[in-house]
Amino acid sequence: MRIMTKPSAWLVWGLAGSLWACQSAPEPAAAHSHDTEEHSHGPSVSLTHWTEQAEWFVEFAPFTVGHVSTFAAHVTQLADHSPLEMGQMTVSLIQGNQGIRQSVAAPARPGIFTPALRPTRPGWYRLVMEVSGPEFEDRWELDSIRVYADGESPATAEEIPGAIAFLKEQAWKSDFHTAPVTQQTLYSVAESFGTWQHRPQDQAQVVAPSRGRIRWAAGLLPGQEVERGQPLFTVVTNGLTDTNPVVSYRQAKAAYEQAKAAWARAQQLYSEEIMPAAEYERVKEDYEIKLAKYESLSGFVSQAGVTVRAPQSGHLHQMHVRNDGYVAEGTPVVTVSQEGM
Repeated sequence: MRIMTKPSAWLVWGLAGSLWACQSAPEPAAAHSHDTEEHSHGPSVSLTHWTEQAEWFVEFAPFTVGHVSTFAAHVTQLADHSPLEMGQMTVSLIQGNQGIRQSVAAPARPGIFTPALRPTRPGWYRLVMEVSGPEFEDRWELDSIRVYADGESPATAEEIPGAIAFLKEQAWKSDFHTAPVTQQTLYSVAESFGTWQHRPQDQAQVVAPSRGRIRWAAGLLPGQEVERGQPLFTVVTNGLTDTNPVVSYRQAKAAYEQAKAAWARAQQLYSEEIMPAAEYERVKEDYEIKLAKYESLSGFVSQAGVTVRAPQSGHLHQMHVRNDGYVAEGTPVVTVSQEGM
């Protein structure tokens, strides 16, 4: 058998009317050896259908008045794509409120049921297939199934050149299953090579504010997430005197402490009316200037060096300098990329 189908007409649910004739098996139906041959040597009807519980693949000879058509009905359980090994199957051929039916008590082979029908009148019929087992029930109805008059030649489908037969029994023994064809959009694909990069506007490159050695904050690694304002590294400037921010910080701290002491003394002298108002204002202004300079430096400079913080939240895209590496002022040290890129 081939896992290919011809259109199976319309699917109809509900069984109307009553059946007027029940057939015993017209002829004993021996199970075919599907591993070595097709289900029939003449023209056959092949139909495939999926329900919520099962995949049905059915083959049978075209119905002809007075002739037996034996089914090879393959039932695959969709839960695990295994053949239905136990259960009873009933097939019914219905026209109006009359019809024929026949039941088999068990599959002839695991998953394969072989009921048979012998029609008595030509015309268009409804075919109903039902299967029930200990823990399984399913039903399939097809409209517009034709019964040919005796001697009339059934319409046959053309063979597809190059078609490859793949038996259901082979599929059951392997990790293979089928599914209904669905309509989807296909997109053109072109193979290419390239490198994923962040958008420039989503990156912030952090440079060294002065020359010195880089000491990374503990635990930082490339790719790690950081928060805005989080310390990233310190530029250690020990031993450097020219344009050294640590030296400037120390000088500003000393000047601030001197101005603070002078301001405290001026407040006392001014309260005792010993210091003139003009001198008092000059000392006060000098104190405020030196306080502002000290506070601006103390925000990122300490005795250890100049601490640099993350300018934005994101992750460390690239760390350009190794720990304890020497840098000049303005050297790129790390690139921080925004999240979600």
